[in-house]
Amino acid sequence: MSHDLGRVTYVTNAKTVMRMLQDDPTKYFQFRIENEGGTGDVRITDGAKLTLYARAPFGVVGQSPVVVESVTDTQFTFRTREGHFDGPNALISFRTFEEGGKVYLEQSAWAPQGAPINAFFAKSNIGHMGWPEQAANLRAAIMSVDPFFQTQPIR
Repeated sequence: MSHDLGRVTYVTNAKTVMRMLQDDPTKYFQFRIENEGGTGDVRITDGAKLTLYARAPFGVVGQSPVVVESVTDTQFTFRTREGHFDGPNALISFRTFEEGGKVYLEQSAWAPQGAPINAFFAKSNIGHMGWPEQAANLRAAIMSVDPFFQTQPIR
């Protein structure tokens, strides 16, 4: 699922947007994130062990442990750990890219051991309801720091 974050500008591009997300994920994700053990600033770095307090449908909140891997200038992946509602070793990836003069955020997931109820949520698209919120949070932050956002594409 990809979300249009706006035009590429002199300040905003796929790398700068991903840096924002990696440096302060708690500001942009639609759920609470903590370091394993609950201490320190949360940053997306290779090997970081995090706990996601994800909102599930019907208001349920669960602790979902992940480890961060495959961090680059424009992407990273959460690998789920034992105790995550998708089961261990599911992959949830986040990528920024540029196309047609715009910056996009893409989220994708692969969960071969997910609980049967998760298959229902995936097919009905309920599980994706929160991802537009993450994109909206990034878009709002970009608009607050980039005076050229939405108005001056790089030529």
